[in-house]
Amino acid sequence: MNIDPVKLQSCLPRFRISFLRRNHRTLPRRSSGTIFALNDPPWSVFNGHNGKLETALKDVSKHAQTALAVLRIVTALLFIEHGTMKLFSFPSGGVAGTGGLGGLSPFMLTAGLLEVIGGLAILVGVLTRPVALLLSGQMAVAYWMIHFPGNSIFPVLNGGDAAILFCFVFLYLVLAGPGAWSLDAKFKRI
Repeated sequence: MNIDPVKLQSCLPRFRISFLRRNHRTLPRRSSGTIFALNDPPWSVFNGHNGKLETALKDVSKHAQTALAVLRIVTALLFIEHGTMKLFSFPSGGVAGTGGLGGLSPFMLTAGLLEVIGGLAILVGVLTRPVALLLSGQMAVAYWMIHFPGNSIFPVLNGGDAAILFCFVFLYLVLAGPGAWSLDAKFKRI
């Protein structure tokens, strides 16, 4: 049995019109008012419904800079906490075996200072891109020097998952900038 594609195409509009008469409220429409054809891509369903999805995505994208600022601020607060733990043994007992600021190795002292000072700079959004690049590099070094040579190659087992997350969040801040609520944005240094 041979099916002629031209005849098949000529039957489709009639089918769509008769189907529309029965189910006119359930079929999405194109912006031009026509019904979807069978050869439309699957995602074209989301472009119908009077553009509600497109409008919703535009509404969400208006808040992208605010969401970026929230990511920057929360990341900075968590990062500062890691630095204060190394330098001042706060909020816990400090880095294992160091006994606070006096017992820190130069490597750990440098890491603690970078975490507190760099975290404060990221928090208020001052020189966000260069500071984030420096802190991203610090976290990469911390993972490969401290966490990776440990017991396991899996980050969750060697304790390096936070270092990896900080590394890539800071790398994202290098590329995306500080977002809203930053001194960089206030002084147009983005």
